[in-house]
Amino acid sequence: YFIPSVNHRALGDAIWSLVAPSIQRSFWHEHSLYLGVAVLALSGFGLWRLWGSRDPRHRFLAVLLPAWALVGFLCSLAPSVEVLGLRLVMPSALLLRLFPWFRVYSRFGIVVAVAVVMLAGVGTAWLLRHVRRRDLVAALIAGVVVFEYLPTPHSVDLTAVPAVYRWIAQREEVLAIA
Repeated sequence: YFIPSVNHRALGDAIWSLVAPSIQRSFWHEHSLYLGVAVLALSGFGLWRLWGSRDPRHRFLAVLLPAWALVGFLCSLAPSVEVLGLRLVMPSALLLRLFPWFRVYSRFGIVVAVAVVMLAGVGTAWLLRHVRRRDLVAALIAGVVVFEYLPTPHSVDLTAVPAVYRWIAQREEVLAIA
């Protein structure tokens, strides 16, 4: 969530050296859940503005959206994580037992992203309503966001069939896969 994709045009090589040991045998795109510094900053600002509002609907969103993001974050983690020597079981361990075909729990990152982007939208709207140089601030935000999400020159190689797909194909109990 906090490290750009390994295929970022400007930062990719530095990022690859940082994350390559943790990727192991999976695909790099399954590890690209980057939210972005600008989006995170704007969402923090949006959360602050919602929480500071006297409108109960805003206060409700100030609780709902971070909770939504937290649940998505916890579900997107590995089935267990080690923190300070303790092995903690995450919600994906239960989800893995209930839905073994779901395989890549980082897909819950979209839940996190939706909540964070909604908060960032609140922060952006408030900021642009209350600054003098709206055009300059909007251009600065857009520039940072564009840099953070620079299109990648690479594509995902889909010609190599992952072993898990061959394993699923051999299962008689699996009747259909969407």
